[in-house]
Amino acid sequence: MSKILSLFPLRITTTTILELYNKCPYKLQTLVIEGWTKVIYNNHLLFGSEFASALETTRKAYYYDCLPSKESIDLGLQQILNTFAVTFEPSGFNNDIKTPSRMQEVFTRYFEEYPLDNDITPYVLSAGDLSVECSFVVELPYLHPELGVPILLSIKPDMLGIDSRDILNLVDEKTASQSGMNDMVKTTSMYRSRIQFMLYTSVINQHPEHFGTTKVTQTKVRRVVMTKSKLMDKTGSIPKNSQVVEEYSFEVDKWLQGEVWEETLLIVEEMLESYAKYKQGIKHAFRRRRGNCEKFFSPCELTMYCTSGSAQDLERMGYVQMYRDKDTGESMPMCDKRKQLGLEV
Repeated sequence: MSKILSLFPLRITTTTILELYNKCPYKLQTLVIEGWTKVIYNNHLLFGSEFASALETTRKAYYYDCLPSKESIDLGLQQILNTFAVTFEPSGFNNDIKTPSRMQEVFTRYFEEYPLDNDITPYVLSAGDLSVECSFVVELPYLHPELGVPILLSIKPDMLGIDSRDILNLVDEKTASQSGMNDMVKTTSMYRSRIQFMLYTSVINQHPEHFGTTKVTQTKVRRVVMTKSKLMDKTGSIPKNSQVVEEYSFEVDKWLQGEVWEETLLIVEEMLESYAKYKQGIKHAFRRRRGNCEKFFSPCELTMYCTSGSAQDLERMGYVQMYRDKDTGESMPMCDKRKQLGLEV
Protein backbone atom coordinates (compact mmCIF):
# COMPACT_ATOMS: atom_id res chain seq x y z
CA MET A 1 0.00 0.00 0.00
CA SER A 2 1.27 3.49 -0.87
CA LYS A 3 1.86 6.25 1.68
CA ILE A 4 -1.28 7.93 3.08
CA LEU A 5 -1.24 11.61 2.08
CA SER A 6 -3.19 14.43 3.67
CA LEU A 7 -4.01 18.09 3.14
CA PHE A 8 -5.81 20.49 5.44
CA PRO A 9 -8.71 22.20 3.54
CA LEU A 10 -7.74 25.35 1.67
CA ARG A 11 -11.27 26.64 2.13
CA ILE A 12 -13.84 25.75 4.76
CA THR A 13 -17.34 25.16 3.41
CA THR A 14 -20.34 25.33 5.72
CA THR A 15 -22.43 22.63 4.08
CA THR A 16 -19.64 20.05 3.79
CA ILE A 17 -16.67 20.54 6.06
CA LEU A 18 -18.23 22.18 9.12
CA GLU A 19 -21.27 19.87 9.11
CA LEU A 20 -19.07 16.81 8.62
CA TYR A 21 -16.73 17.84 11.45
CA ASN A 22 -19.68 18.41 13.80
CA LYS A 23 -21.05 14.95 12.98
CA CYS A 24 -17.74 13.08 13.28
CA PRO A 25 -14.22 14.60 13.20
CA TYR A 26 -12.75 11.20 12.27
CA LYS A 27 -14.97 11.06 9.19
CA LEU A 28 -13.69 14.51 8.21
CA GLN A 29 -10.13 13.22 8.53
CA THR A 30 -10.93 10.24 6.31
CA LEU A 31 -13.06 11.85 3.59
CA VAL A 32 -11.64 15.38 3.41
CA ILE A 33 -8.16 15.62 4.93
CA GLU A 34 -7.00 12.25 3.56
CA GLY A 35 -9.42 12.55 0.65
CA TRP A 36 -10.56 8.92 0.49
CA THR A 37 -13.11 8.89 -2.31
CA LYS A 38 -15.33 6.31 -3.93
CA VAL A 39 -17.78 7.12 -6.69
CA ILE A 40 -21.13 5.95 -5.31
CA TYR A 41 -24.42 6.75 -7.03
CA ASN A 42 -26.68 8.57 -4.56
CA ASN A 43 -30.07 9.36 -6.00
CA HIS A 44 -31.09 11.57 -3.06
CA LEU A 45 -28.03 13.85 -3.27
CA LEU A 46 -28.22 13.96 -7.07
CA PHE A 47 -31.92 14.85 -6.98
CA GLY A 48 -31.30 17.84 -4.71
CA SER A 49 -28.35 19.19 -6.71
CA GLU A 50 -30.09 18.74 -10.09
CA PHE A 51 -33.26 20.41 -8.81
CA ALA A 52 -31.21 23.39 -7.60
CA SER A 53 -29.39 23.55 -10.94
CA ALA A 54 -32.70 23.60 -12.85
CA LEU A 55 -33.98 26.41 -10.60
CA GLU A 56 -30.79 28.37 -11.31
CA THR A 57 -31.24 27.91 -15.08
CA THR A 58 -34.83 29.14 -14.98
CA ARG A 59 -34.13 32.14 -12.77
CA LYS A 60 -31.17 33.31 -14.85
CA ALA A 61 -33.16 32.88 -18.06
CA TYR A 62 -36.01 34.99 -16.69
CA TYR A 63 -34.23 37.66 -14.66
CA TYR A 64 -30.92 37.93 -16.56
CA ASP A 65 -31.79 37.01 -20.15
CA CYS A 66 -35.31 38.50 -19.85
CA LEU A 67 -37.03 35.49 -21.43
CA PRO A 68 -40.78 34.97 -20.88
CA SER A 69 -41.82 33.02 -17.79
CA LYS A 70 -43.04 29.90 -19.63
CA GLU A 71 -39.93 29.74 -21.82
CA SER A 72 -37.68 30.11 -18.76
CA ILE A 73 -39.46 27.31 -16.92
CA ASP A 74 -39.31 25.11 -20.03
CA LEU A 75 -35.53 25.55 -20.08
CA GLY A 76 -35.36 24.26 -16.52
CA LEU A 77 -37.58 21.29 -17.41
CA GLN A 78 -35.42 20.52 -20.45
CA GLN A 79 -32.31 20.58 -18.28
CA ILE A 80 -33.88 17.96 -16.00
CA LEU A 81 -34.38 15.75 -19.07
CA ASN A 82 -30.83 16.35 -20.27
CA THR A 83 -29.13 15.68 -16.93
CA PHE A 84 -31.05 13.92 -14.15
CA ALA A 85 -33.16 11.79 -16.51
CA VAL A 86 -29.97 10.56 -18.23
CA THR A 87 -28.11 9.58 -15.05
CA PHE A 88 -31.08 8.39 -12.98
CA GLU A 89 -30.84 4.87 -11.59
CA PRO A 90 -33.76 3.24 -9.71
CA SER A 91 -32.73 2.80 -6.08
CA GLY A 92 -35.36 0.31 -4.96
CA PHE A 93 -36.17 2.35 -1.85
CA ASN A 94 -38.64 5.21 -2.41
CA ASN A 95 -38.11 4.40 -6.06
CA ASP A 96 -41.37 6.07 -7.14
CA ILE A 97 -40.60 9.38 -5.41
CA LYS A 98 -37.31 10.93 -6.53
CA THR A 99 -37.66 10.21 -10.22
CA PRO A 100 -37.21 12.48 -13.29
CA SER A 101 -40.97 12.65 -13.87
CA ARG A 102 -41.63 13.57 -10.24
CA MET A 103 -38.92 16.22 -10.38
CA GLN A 104 -40.55 17.76 -13.44
CA GLU A 105 -43.94 17.68 -11.70
CA VAL A 106 -42.81 19.46 -8.54
CA PHE A 107 -40.59 21.83 -10.57
CA THR A 108 -43.64 23.01 -12.52
CA ARG A 109 -45.72 23.21 -9.34
CA TYR A 110 -42.99 25.25 -7.62
CA PHE A 111 -43.43 28.08 -10.11
CA GLU A 112 -47.20 27.82 -9.90
CA GLU A 113 -46.90 28.53 -6.17
CA TYR A 114 -44.08 31.09 -6.57
CA PRO A 115 -44.54 32.70 -10.03
CA LEU A 116 -41.45 34.33 -11.47
CA ASP A 117 -43.29 37.61 -11.97
CA ASN A 118 -44.56 37.68 -8.38
CA ASP A 119 -41.76 36.32 -6.23
CA ILE A 120 -38.60 37.50 -4.53
CA THR A 121 -36.32 39.04 -7.18
CA PRO A 122 -32.65 37.95 -7.21
CA TYR A 123 -30.35 40.71 -5.98
CA VAL A 124 -28.04 42.13 -8.65
CA LEU A 125 -24.43 42.22 -7.44
CA SER A 126 -22.07 45.11 -8.18
CA ALA A 127 -20.53 43.24 -11.12
CA GLY A 128 -23.96 42.79 -12.67
CA ASP A 129 -24.30 39.10 -11.75
CA LEU A 130 -27.47 37.73 -10.21
CA SER A 131 -27.08 36.42 -6.66
CA VAL A 132 -28.27 32.93 -7.62
CA GLU A 133 -25.94 30.08 -6.58
CA CYS A 134 -23.13 32.61 -6.02
CA SER A 135 -20.13 31.85 -3.80
CA PHE A 136 -18.90 34.32 -1.18
CA VAL A 137 -15.65 33.92 0.73
CA VAL A 138 -13.95 35.65 3.64
CA GLU A 139 -10.47 35.19 5.06
CA LEU A 140 -10.34 33.61 8.49
CA PRO A 141 -7.77 34.78 11.07
CA TYR A 142 -5.82 31.52 10.68
CA LEU A 143 -3.03 30.47 8.33
CA HIS A 144 -2.92 27.17 6.47
CA PRO A 145 -0.59 24.84 8.42
CA GLU A 146 1.52 23.92 5.36
CA LEU A 147 1.07 26.80 2.93
CA GLY A 148 1.09 29.77 5.31
CA VAL A 149 -1.78 31.52 3.46
CA PRO A 150 -5.08 32.59 5.06
CA ILE A 151 -7.73 29.88 5.25
CA LEU A 152 -10.96 30.86 3.52
CA LEU A 153 -14.53 30.36 4.68
CA SER A 154 -16.86 29.77 1.73
CA ILE A 155 -20.66 29.84 1.45
CA LYS A 156 -22.96 29.28 -1.54
CA PRO A 157 -26.59 30.27 -0.82
CA ASP A 158 -29.29 29.26 -3.31
CA MET A 159 -30.43 32.85 -3.75
CA LEU A 160 -30.35 36.33 -2.25
CA GLY A 161 -33.40 38.30 -3.22
CA ILE A 162 -35.38 41.48 -2.66
CA ASP A 163 -39.04 41.12 -1.70
CA SER A 164 -41.94 43.53 -2.19
CA ARG A 165 -40.92 45.41 0.99
CA ASP A 166 -37.35 45.95 -0.36
CA ILE A 167 -35.99 43.57 2.28
CA LEU A 168 -32.94 41.46 1.37
CA ASN A 169 -33.77 37.79 1.96
CA LEU A 170 -31.58 34.72 1.99
CA VAL A 171 -33.54 31.88 0.29
CA ASP A 172 -32.65 28.21 0.54
CA GLU A 173 -34.53 25.34 -1.13
CA LYS A 174 -34.39 21.84 0.29
CA THR A 175 -35.96 18.77 -1.32
CA ALA A 176 -37.76 16.26 0.91
CA SER A 177 -39.45 12.92 0.28
CA GLN A 178 -42.39 13.55 2.59
CA SER A 179 -44.30 16.43 4.11
CA GLY A 180 -45.62 16.97 7.58
CA MET A 181 -42.49 16.81 9.74
CA ASN A 182 -43.32 16.10 13.37
CA ASP A 183 -42.67 18.90 15.83
CA MET A 184 -39.37 17.50 17.10
CA VAL A 185 -37.90 16.96 13.62
CA LYS A 186 -39.22 20.31 12.45
CA THR A 187 -37.70 22.13 15.43
CA THR A 188 -34.33 20.42 15.00
CA SER A 189 -34.26 20.96 11.24
CA MET A 190 -35.23 24.62 11.50
CA TYR A 191 -32.71 25.23 14.28
CA ARG A 192 -29.92 23.74 12.16
CA SER A 193 -31.01 25.87 9.21
CA ARG A 194 -31.14 28.96 11.42
CA ILE A 195 -27.60 28.34 12.68
CA GLN A 196 -26.39 27.77 9.11
CA PHE A 197 -28.00 30.99 7.90
CA MET A 198 -26.63 33.05 10.75
CA LEU A 199 -23.17 32.06 9.49
CA TYR A 200 -24.22 32.80 5.91
CA THR A 201 -25.38 36.29 6.83
CA SER A 202 -22.15 36.93 8.75
CA VAL A 203 -20.16 36.22 5.59
CA ILE A 204 -22.51 38.11 3.25
CA ASN A 205 -22.54 41.19 5.47
CA GLN A 206 -18.74 41.29 5.21
CA HIS A 207 -19.06 42.08 1.48
CA PRO A 208 -20.07 45.78 1.32
CA GLU A 209 -18.56 45.95 -2.20
CA HIS A 210 -21.60 43.96 -3.36
CA PHE A 211 -24.35 45.06 -1.00
CA GLY A 212 -23.31 48.48 0.29
CA THR A 213 -25.22 49.19 3.47
CA THR A 214 -27.94 46.65 2.63
CA LYS A 215 -28.00 43.79 5.13
CA VAL A 216 -29.71 40.41 5.06
CA THR A 217 -32.47 40.71 7.66
CA GLN A 218 -34.67 37.72 6.83
CA THR A 219 -34.18 34.12 5.71
CA LYS A 220 -36.61 31.74 4.05
CA VAL A 221 -36.39 27.94 3.88
CA ARG A 222 -38.50 26.46 1.12
CA ARG A 223 -38.97 22.75 1.66
CA VAL A 224 -39.91 21.23 -1.70
CA VAL A 225 -41.91 18.06 -1.01
CA MET A 226 -41.86 15.16 -3.46
CA THR A 227 -45.00 13.47 -2.17
CA LYS A 228 -47.79 14.04 0.33
CA SER A 229 -48.72 10.46 1.15
CA LYS A 230 -52.06 11.38 2.74
CA LEU A 231 -53.06 13.52 -0.22
CA MET A 232 -51.80 11.54 -3.22
CA ASP A 233 -54.48 10.79 -5.80
CA LYS A 234 -55.02 7.40 -7.43
CA THR A 235 -52.61 8.19 -10.26
CA GLY A 236 -49.78 8.86 -7.83
CA SER A 237 -49.75 12.57 -8.64
CA ILE A 238 -50.04 15.45 -6.19
CA PRO A 239 -53.54 17.01 -6.32
CA LYS A 240 -53.79 20.53 -7.67
CA ASN A 241 -55.17 21.86 -4.37
CA SER A 242 -52.14 20.59 -2.43
CA GLN A 243 -49.03 22.72 -1.98
CA VAL A 244 -45.64 21.18 -2.78
CA VAL A 245 -43.60 23.89 -1.04
CA GLU A 246 -43.56 24.40 2.74
CA GLU A 247 -41.99 27.77 3.55
CA TYR A 248 -40.49 28.71 6.92
CA SER A 249 -39.26 32.24 7.60
CA PHE A 250 -37.30 33.76 10.45
CA GLU A 251 -35.58 37.03 11.18
CA VAL A 252 -31.82 37.41 11.44
CA ASP A 253 -30.84 37.42 15.10
CA LYS A 254 -27.78 39.69 15.41
CA TRP A 255 -26.84 38.27 18.81
CA LEU A 256 -27.07 34.67 17.56
CA GLN A 257 -25.21 35.70 14.42
CA GLY A 258 -22.26 36.86 16.52
CA GLU A 259 -22.37 33.72 18.66
CA VAL A 260 -22.35 31.46 15.59
CA TRP A 261 -19.42 33.35 14.07
CA GLU A 262 -17.36 32.98 17.24
CA GLU A 263 -18.29 29.30 17.51
CA THR A 264 -17.19 28.76 13.89
CA LEU A 265 -13.80 30.28 14.61
CA LEU A 266 -13.39 28.00 17.62
CA ILE A 267 -14.26 24.95 15.49
CA VAL A 268 -11.67 25.87 12.84
CA GLU A 269 -9.10 26.44 15.59
CA GLU A 270 -9.91 23.01 17.01
CA MET A 271 -9.54 21.45 13.56
CA LEU A 272 -6.10 23.03 13.17
CA GLU A 273 -5.00 21.75 16.57
CA SER A 274 -6.20 18.25 15.68
CA TYR A 275 -4.37 18.41 12.35
CA ALA A 276 -1.13 19.39 14.07
CA LYS A 277 -1.44 16.32 16.35
CA TYR A 278 -2.35 14.17 13.35
CA LYS A 279 0.82 15.23 11.52
CA GLN A 280 2.81 14.32 14.64
CA GLY A 281 1.44 10.80 14.35
CA ILE A 282 -0.82 11.01 17.40
CA LYS A 283 -3.54 8.37 17.08
CA HIS A 284 -7.16 9.54 17.14
CA ALA A 285 -6.16 13.19 16.86
CA PHE A 286 -9.51 13.56 15.08
CA ARG A 287 -11.79 11.80 17.53
CA ARG A 288 -14.55 9.40 16.61
CA ARG A 289 -18.08 10.51 17.41
CA ARG A 290 -20.40 7.54 17.70
CA GLY A 291 -24.14 7.75 17.25
CA ASN A 292 -24.84 8.04 13.52
CA CYS A 293 -22.80 4.99 12.49
CA GLU A 294 -25.56 2.40 12.38
CA LYS A 295 -28.62 4.31 11.15
CA PHE A 296 -30.93 1.85 9.38
CA PHE A 297 -31.51 3.83 6.18
CA SER A 298 -28.16 5.65 6.01
CA PRO A 299 -25.44 3.80 7.94
CA CYS A 300 -21.93 5.26 7.81
CA GLU A 301 -20.03 3.76 4.88
CA LEU A 302 -16.80 3.89 6.87
CA THR A 303 -17.87 1.62 9.74
CA MET A 304 -15.46 -1.17 8.76
CA TYR A 305 -12.52 1.23 8.39
CA CYS A 306 -13.39 3.02 11.62
CA THR A 307 -13.21 -0.31 13.45
CA SER A 308 -10.02 -1.66 11.85
CA GLY A 309 -8.17 1.59 11.21
CA SER A 310 -6.54 -0.05 8.17
CA ALA A 311 -6.36 1.95 4.98
CA GLN A 312 -6.07 -1.35 3.13
CA ASP A 313 -9.76 -1.90 3.95
CA LEU A 314 -10.59 1.33 2.14
CA GLU A 315 -8.54 0.33 -0.89
CA ARG A 316 -10.25 -3.06 -1.00
CA MET A 317 -13.59 -1.21 -0.91
CA GLY A 318 -12.54 0.78 -3.98
CA TYR A 319 -11.54 4.06 -2.30
CA VAL A 320 -8.68 6.21 -3.66
CA GLN A 321 -7.14 9.41 -2.31
CA MET A 322 -8.46 12.48 -4.14
CA TYR A 323 -8.45 16.23 -3.57
CA ARG A 324 -11.89 17.75 -4.20
CA ASP A 325 -13.21 21.30 -3.93
CA LYS A 326 -17.01 21.28 -4.09
CA ASP A 327 -17.27 25.03 -4.74
CA THR A 328 -14.83 25.17 -7.68
CA GLY A 329 -15.43 21.65 -8.95
CA GLU A 330 -11.70 20.92 -8.88
CA SER A 331 -10.82 17.24 -8.50
CA MET A 332 -7.47 15.46 -8.83
CA PRO A 333 -5.40 12.76 -7.12
CA MET A 334 -4.17 13.92 -3.71
CA CYS A 335 -0.53 13.38 -4.70
CA ASP A 336 -0.97 15.62 -7.78
CA LYS A 337 -2.57 18.38 -5.72
CA ARG A 338 0.26 18.35 -3.19
CA LYS A 339 2.79 18.53 -6.04
CA GLN A 340 0.86 21.41 -7.60
CA LEU A 341 1.11 23.30 -4.30
CA GLY A 342 4.82 22.53 -3.97
CA LEU A 343 4.32 20.21 -1.00
CA GLU A 344 6.13 17.01 -0.22
CA VAL A 345 4.59 13.73 -1.31
